[in-house]
Amino acid sequence: MTTNTINNIANVVLIASLILGVISTYTIVVTGNKKERQLRQELSQAKERAANAEWRAAEAHQKAAEAYKKAEEEKLARVLIEESIAWRRLSTEQQVSLESKLNFFSGQLVHVWYGAGDKEAETFAWEIAAVLKEADWQVFSPASMITLAESGNPFGTISSLETGVTVTCSHNKSSLDASKVVVRELLALGFDSSLSLRTENTDSPLIKITVNVRPKGPQGMAKLRKQLHK
Repeated sequence: MTTNTINNIANVVLIASLILGVISTYTIVVTGNKKERQLRQELSQAKERAANAEWRAAEAHQKAAEAYKKAEEEKLARVLIEESIAWRRLSTEQQVSLESKLNFFSGQLVHVWYGAGDKEAETFAWEIAAVLKEADWQVFSPASMITLAESGNPFGTISSLETGVTVTCSHNKSSLDASKVVVRELLALGFDSSLSLRTENTDSPLIKITVNVRPKGPQGMAKLRKQLHK
């Protein structure tokens, strides 16, 4: 075999190798581009799924927040309704506070009254009487009274029903001072109270505390909280 023939064969093999190399490189590039496009597509889809999941999570969180807010509003509404009709009661702390303010008038003679058949007023009257007893006042056991309205009067021509606690005293100055303190302290505890303009027809140191019908709206601590948030 001549030198030229060998050279020609070598050239053919070299050219063939180069062609194969080009083909292989092209295949690798094409395959790489395809995989890159696939990876980009998968990454885009993953980002889209993540965005959708985040949006659903945010929507679920908003719905949960709205449900919680609605539940709290309904709970508050129930509490307000319950407070507006709850019986007047003196807590242990309120009893101690009231007693400490009334000790100064120890020995004061007092009658406590409530409307017959009004269990709420009766319970509150007994609690007030118990505090007065602890403050060393001369307390008669609470008694019930019946107020009868006359018939035949046009509607609106007679006085409206009295509510809250009414305190009446005799002409005696110490009784007047004690009455003012009772009213002041009951008001401070959130209970509607007033000092009657009428006086008991006696010069003895007498006070009459009348627990009338429960006023509308919250009483006690509930009333104080409402006033605080106005």
